[in-house]
Amino acid sequence: MTARNIETVIREEGLLDVDFTVTNVDGASAGNGMNEVRNADPDGHTLLHHHTSLIAHKATGVRDWGYEVYEPVAQLFEVPHVIFTHPDYYDDVDAFISEVEQGGEGISMGTSSPGGLTHMNMMIFLDQLGVSDSVVQVTHGGGGDLNTALLAGENNIGIGQLPQHIDYHRSGDLKILAVSSSERMEAISDIPTFEEIGLDGSEFILQTMGVWAPPETPDPIINELYDLYETVVEHEKFIEAANQQGFTPALGDGEVLSSTFEQDELDIETFLSESGLLD
Repeated sequence: MTARNIETVIREEGLLDVDFTVTNVDGASAGNGMNEVRNADPDGHTLLHHHTSLIAHKATGVRDWGYEVYEPVAQLFEVPHVIFTHPDYYDDVDAFISEVEQGGEGISMGTSSPGGLTHMNMMIFLDQLGVSDSVVQVTHGGGGDLNTALLAGENNIGIGQLPQHIDYHRSGDLKILAVSSSERMEAISDIPTFEEIGLDGSEFILQTMGVWAPPETPDPIINELYDLYETVVEHEKFIEAANQQGFTPALGDGEVLSSTFEQDELDIETFLSESGLLD
């Protein structure tokens, strides 16, 4: 969804003389798309639009390589996570906790991308609530599959990236209960933050979205690509889309992106080691 916002600005503003095409490559927790870019020619025509799960997948053993195999192009924005449910289930997170504590059977929580950052944040959420052993943890192939499961009532509650679920919240088909951002989001200003409902928000890591090029892509191409993304992220249409869909522009060049991921990698590995969640 967020990549299509970029495509819209490029197309409507005529920023390129060639088509800018967004392709969602399914399968293997984004691994198929990652491999496609990793093996592509380093000519700037095939790029990876991906986030912090590049780190989480490696840290949790989904694959033995991550962002370090690519050439970093640009850091784009940050995406918070949300806790959400079917509107017939709970009015707030406390109601979910109450049902779990009362010994409800078969209570489940859904997430997307097995081994990714959203999956890890689900484990953190349940661990902080002290209900990890009482809730069935279910992973779905992606945000769309997760929405389908919650709409059908297959899971009691879910966690996902805000832009993937906000339209369902606005339509009333799903209900967002809390958001991981440090402050309330303009797009859902009536929804409390994790901190407001008593969670330690510092343990939850935001999804940082970046753009990556195939290995050995020359610097002149990287620089030209960065200039393009800088124009897009600073454009009023993109900023308006960010406010509407619930993500925060956080522009930086390839060095900034690498630095952000290096710090997130350290935080994720430290947390997983200290928490014992993977034991």
